[in-house]
Amino acid sequence: MQPATSTLLASPARTADRHSGNAKARSSGYSFLGGIGIGNHNWPVGAFAGYFNSRQRISALGAATRTDDWRVDPL
Repeated sequence: MQPATSTLLASPARTADRHSGNAKARSSGYSFLGGIGIGNHNWPVGAFAGYFNSRQRISALGAATRTDDWRVDPL
């Protein structure tokens, strides 16, 4: 019995292999986070800001995901 091999690695022109379940994917992401806070034993004050941006594409399957998010949470 011979071990299974993936044609995805053997052929650079192929982007998906049905038998192994592999597909070439392209992913990119960016993020920014921040925060500030001050207080003493009687009171606290804080703030937070954030940004998240992500993309993923699998061309062979025609699939794509996209996330863009801003968040501001003052306390």
